[in-house]
Amino acid sequence: MHDTHEVGSSNLPSPTTFSQVNLFIMSRPKSKLEWIVIISLSLLFALLWFFAHWNLSQKPPHHKGPGSAGYVEPAPPPSSSKQANE
Repeated sequence: MHDTHEVGSSNLPSPTTFSQVNLFIMSRPKSKLEWIVIISLSLLFALLWFFAHWNLSQKPPHHKGPGSAGYVEPAPPPSSSKQANE
């Protein structure tokens, strides 16, 4: 019988492939335009991330309910005893 399971076989690229890609990327210096694009995209991502988290921190948590830490019991509505007697 032929054993189809081989130890060490995988679909991952070999480490030499990663080093070849790294050499290709680092083979030439980046132009000024490339640096501007990289930095501006990084700043845009950072600003969006900070704004989203700041915005979430300004809103009350929706998961807080009775029995959870920090839950404030709402004041009961004023009872209208005059309307009940009529």
